[in-house]
Amino acid sequence: GCVVNFFSLNSSDKASLSKFICDNGGSVSYIFGKSVTHLVTTQQAIQENGYKIQRCKQDNIKAVTEKWIRSKISRYSPAVEKLPTENNEVPSRKDSSALSLEFAPPQFSQTPPSVSLALPASVSHAGDFTLALFGLQFEPSASFKVRLCDKQGAQFVLCSRTEYHSSTSVVCYFPKFLMPPGPVDVQAANDGKTFGVGYEISLIDPMASPLMYLQHTTPAADRQFNIMRSQLENVRRTVLHVQQIEQELALKLEYLANGKVLPYDTNVAIRESNNALQEASNPEQQEEADKKDIVITNQQLLDREIRLFISSPFIDMQKERDLLVKIVVPQLRRMCVERDLIFNFVDLRWGITDAQTSQATMILMCLRELQRSNVFLGCLGERYGFSLPSSEKSICSMEEKERAEAFRRAFKLAAKEFPWLSKYSDRSITEIEMQEIIREELRSESSWFFLRDPYYLEEIPEAQRAQYKCENEESATKLEALKEEIEHSIYPSITYKRPAHFADLATEELRAYIDKKYPQDEIMSESEREKFRHQVYARSLSSVYLPDESEFVTIDKVVMDNNESPFVVSGPTGIGKSALLANWAKRHQNHHPEDIIITHWVTCSPSASDHVRMVHRIMCDILESIQHYDSSVIATLSDIKFLSPETQRKRILDEFPVWLERLFANKITNRFILVIDGLDCIDDRDNALDFTWFPRSFPSGIRVLTSATDNTVHRNLTLKLLRKRKCPEIQLSPLNIGQKKSFITQYLQHKHGKKLDERQELRIAESHQSGNPRFLQTLLDEICVAATHENLDDRIGVGLKVKNTAGLYELVLSRIDEDYDSTRKGFIKSIFCLIAVSHNGLHCADELSLLMLRPDSQGNSQVSEEEFSTLYLLIGNLLSTAGGLLTFSNEDIETAVESLYLKSSSVRQSYHRQLASLFTESMQDNITSDRVLSELPWHLEKSAQFDKLTEFLCDIRVVDQMCNETYSFELRQYWRALEAMGKNVEVEYVKMLHRAQFPPSVVRADLLFKVANFFLDMTKYDGAEKMFLLARTHYENSSSTLNLAKVDYALGNLYSLRGKHNQALVCLKRCLQCHKQEGGESIEQAMAMERLGTVYMNSRKMNESKAILNEALELCERKFGTNNNTTADILYNLGCIAFADAKSGCGGVDQLKAEELLRKSLDIKATVLGDWHPEVARVLNRLASIFIEQNQFNDAEACYEQALLIRIEKLGKQHSRVLQTLKHMISCYEMQEKNIEAIDCCMRAKEITDVLFGERSDESVSIAIRMGILYWLAGKKKEGLEALIGAKSIRSATFGKDSAQVKEIDDTIADLSGASNPPPPPPPPPMVSMPPPPIVAQPLVQIEVGADGIPLPPPPPPSSKGKKKQQTKIPKAAAPPVELLHILQQQKQGLQKQQVFHDRSDAKAQAACMLGIQKRKMVLKKLK
Repeated sequence: GCVVNFFSLNSSDKASLSKFICDNGGSVSYIFGKSVTHLVTTQQAIQENGYKIQRCKQDNIKAVTEKWIRSKISRYSPAVEKLPTENNEVPSRKDSSALSLEFAPPQFSQTPPSVSLALPASVSHAGDFTLALFGLQFEPSASFKVRLCDKQGAQFVLCSRTEYHSSTSVVCYFPKFLMPPGPVDVQAANDGKTFGVGYEISLIDPMASPLMYLQHTTPAADRQFNIMRSQLENVRRTVLHVQQIEQELALKLEYLANGKVLPYDTNVAIRESNNALQEASNPEQQEEADKKDIVITNQQLLDREIRLFISSPFIDMQKERDLLVKIVVPQLRRMCVERDLIFNFVDLRWGITDAQTSQATMILMCLRELQRSNVFLGCLGERYGFSLPSSEKSICSMEEKERAEAFRRAFKLAAKEFPWLSKYSDRSITEIEMQEIIREELRSESSWFFLRDPYYLEEIPEAQRAQYKCENEESATKLEALKEEIEHSIYPSITYKRPAHFADLATEELRAYIDKKYPQDEIMSESEREKFRHQVYARSLSSVYLPDESEFVTIDKVVMDNNESPFVVSGPTGIGKSALLANWAKRHQNHHPEDIIITHWVTCSPSASDHVRMVHRIMCDILESIQHYDSSVIATLSDIKFLSPETQRKRILDEFPVWLERLFANKITNRFILVIDGLDCIDDRDNALDFTWFPRSFPSGIRVLTSATDNTVHRNLTLKLLRKRKCPEIQLSPLNIGQKKSFITQYLQHKHGKKLDERQELRIAESHQSGNPRFLQTLLDEICVAATHENLDDRIGVGLKVKNTAGLYELVLSRIDEDYDSTRKGFIKSIFCLIAVSHNGLHCADELSLLMLRPDSQGNSQVSEEEFSTLYLLIGNLLSTAGGLLTFSNEDIETAVESLYLKSSSVRQSYHRQLASLFTESMQDNITSDRVLSELPWHLEKSAQFDKLTEFLCDIRVVDQMCNETYSFELRQYWRALEAMGKNVEVEYVKMLHRAQFPPSVVRADLLFKVANFFLDMTKYDGAEKMFLLARTHYENSSSTLNLAKVDYALGNLYSLRGKHNQALVCLKRCLQCHKQEGGESIEQAMAMERLGTVYMNSRKMNESKAILNEALELCERKFGTNNNTTADILYNLGCIAFADAKSGCGGVDQLKAEELLRKSLDIKATVLGDWHPEVARVLNRLASIFIEQNQFNDAEACYEQALLIRIEKLGKQHSRVLQTLKHMISCYEMQEKNIEAIDCCMRAKEITDVLFGERSDESVSIAIRMGILYWLAGKKKEGLEALIGAKSIRSATFGKDSAQVKEIDDTIADLSGASNPPPPPPPPPMVSMPPPPIVAQPLVQIEVGADGIPLPPPPPPSSKGKKKQQTKIPKAAAPPVELLHILQQQKQGLQKQQVFHDRSDAKAQAACMLGIQKRKMVLKKLK
């Protein structure tokens, strides 16, 4: 069959020709693809041999004219022969012979098309409706039919019109008909006869059964229909956009072809299509009661955009335009943010390049931008702008002639798209823009004209006044006529006195317009507001994007595969991870409308970064998308809607993986794609960054795509965790030069309505910094705000001199400082510095604004409220509001602030003092609020106000709140700093408990228990024991059995840590007795049994330990399952026992068993607690010991390194557990003689022991001795001797010069010195020349040969049976000379002196718990 596509034909010709072709058996395709057989175009297009014509030659598509195709169809007969080639036909490359147009009966595939989805799911039984069909194997032809058929096949109705979009999507229209209400099948046939598999929809009578109508037209179905309809609208817009690009190319070709015009009216087609789209997408009227909850559809989202266009002459309106950008626009943007609107501003101050002027496209560009805008501001003073004079004689210079010629060409080109321009060919561009508004008369509510008072000229200096006056008398006449026409139009004309007055009036008018069109009372619900924010964020990411097909294909493959692990997009900040996910999701939804895509952008709103709210929103969106399934299916899943993210956080997280399994257990057939952008930006509340809530794998019906950054500390941890889970990953690379140039053009055009010339684009694209999209976008935004046409090149050059994005942000901050703080008050610096030194960010209204607006001693505030509001809006794009707190939107901005403003520690401390003062005032209202507990102690410590910090931390209410998991780490850090200043936490807290009056909200026994646990974390064991005993006394008096069990368990744990095993056994047995009294079986009872087994093991009572641990394991697995932390602890202890059995000589079987048990424990702890929990580090340490015993040093090192990272991240660099791991690593490196690595660990361990125990403690001295020995062995004798002498001086002062401890160091130094300097051997004796020994001739051996000439084998050895084994006598060698024996003896003595015994101090104690290498080899030999 013949499939025709049109090119360069006007809309009327296309409409008539389409009908003519379809009536004669052909079909029309709106997409120029491989299915097209003929391209109908103009003779001129064929002669120009453009892109489409070349494509025709390559793909064997016939390019013909309208006249040719009409003549051939008119003469068509079934037996027609091939027609000869005519002049107006272009032969293809493959076949240069004549091309024919044969409308033979179409050939269809043998498999009929199938319909998999039809929307809407319910339609009127009286007809007159449109259906969107999705399926497979739809083929474009005149025979294509769609029908509605009842279940019995007795009645059916054919559609009257179809609109083919692709082989998987078709839109069809059914005329009025009458069928009984009920279920019917929608079926399709390519040949009009053979109908394929259908899809069931419902015919209903809305007038007779309104309840039934409501039941079928659910919000979910309407939502899906709107989504699908919007997708088809997007396809149409894409086609029109392609046509518009074609027209622009044609206009350029026309200029090159000396003014030849292509008859193509894109503007008409665009308007017709837009009108059709508006008719197709009118939203249904809602009830008055439902107006408060606005449901945002895709079309309504497009309508919630304000795009402001400013029109004026450039030279005399610079001040007005500057005030618009810096004053008016920020205030309007804030108003739009509050009402969930999108605001964009078009300012063409330098947006028309020299290239556009020379190519005569500047007028066309301005008018197109004006049509895209929906709000207009026109400004006129006493200057008119350049225009063509009425007389050619007034044009004198060559420059003026070239400019006039460019304007004539511009008018000629623009007039083809805007015919009304023909009578304005002698007017300025400013008047043309204003005439476009005046003639439409459709924007009376959104357009304003501002006329400046002529007396303003008197305020201008005489030297500059010429720039504000009209160019000539002719221009003055045109300007007066324009002003008069504006005053007589329907649009308001407002007179202003000076630029500042204009800014006030413009702000007032635009605010009133926004208030009227988007009233404040018409607000969205919170869920709809959140959905709107995500949609707007995704739209901003897809507005300007350069797709890399290889990246799209990689994600496509992951989605099509059965990989249940999340897919990760990684790369440095600003590389384009979010944009890739947004644009891939948009494309995939268009290509696969049957898939359900749920997107979540973590950084798009304050609540989006809360992992609990994110999980709840995802489940609710999935539930909403499956409303068309059976109600019984929905009922099993709808309980999630009633859970609250505020009060039921843990239950939501626990329910998430179970809920997903239940989802697909209900035979859900749709494929779900979950996109989570910025997983590493999740707020770390409730230890969210451990990702225990994030499933390791998802059901087979869900594909999860996420992104993570890999250049910050906690984000690195997120990426490492995902890689450890073996998630597939794609790493993005910087942009190349071609991509940079395309991005520059598209971004400036879409975001700012501007254009750089080719030279400027290339200059930016060739810089290496612009390979980062964030740098490139920031640079373009900066020059749009700060550059004028005159200094544009200079601004670009300044931006490209910096090395990275942080340096570019320094320029941005400096420019903001100059523009908004001309009097040097320093308020801009203060805003950025206060945010930079804050602990977790600042609230804008309650904290930052209070500081900035606070009056000084003279009653003057640093900045006015209006200035602060304006500046806050201006810098809004530099800040993030994740969690409701103002922080910097990326690390580059924070680095720029640090480098520009906070180089001095005294300056930093001053800002810390300001914030400390602010939160001290807030403390009066609620001392235990999260903000006070998080910020106040942080700023007191950083500003060195240690007395105030001690006073705050010793408040009984603060202690009660901070001695918990949320603040315990920070509390330890604060007290470490205070102890360095001479404070003692035990003394201070004991004083507090003696003098304090307990408020009603604080229970004394509970507080004592919390303090005891805090002392335990601080390794203050004496204080912890006292507090536990006091708490036990209070609980005992209150007869609280379970609380007694809790304290006894803690005491048992403490005594076990201190090696008091007998006391630990007593406490733990009491704990178990309390649980038995309460009855039942609890997890606490299993934990007590596990701890009791640990104490038995440490007491070398292995049989008792195994018995109690196996009993605890059986209880845990039976009552609580295998996936809990207590089970992991039991497995860990059983692994340690197996390791001890291997040590006692039971063999390598116990080693393998120990490794298996520890690996199980590690897997459970990583699953339950997260890969970065300190408990995981404990198991890794023990597992490393087993690897060392098995000579697997690489595996041991990997375990130790991971354990060290975990403990540093979670416990801090100065924690005793970090010291423990470092000691293990020292021993591991010593065994491998990796002295340099061991020295590094010693240095880090020395720093910790100095902090924890003091520089003169025995622990610190032991590390120093060990480090000295390692230095010596590494060949660094000077450093080794210094370390040993330093250790000796400390022990001399502590134990005395003659003590055994000092003698031990002296012996070590002596041994090392002796080993490194052995006595030189005596010189060898003079060599005595001796004659060579005589050569004695050996007798020849007779070889016996057989008959065949082959030597015979030797005879067999005699039998040894019954005979004694004869020993072969080896003749003694001749005695060596006496001088040689003396030399060998001296060398032997020297070697013996080099065998020095190395005192490894505590390394010997650690190695004692491991199996010796020789003994291990003997055991393995026995096993073999």
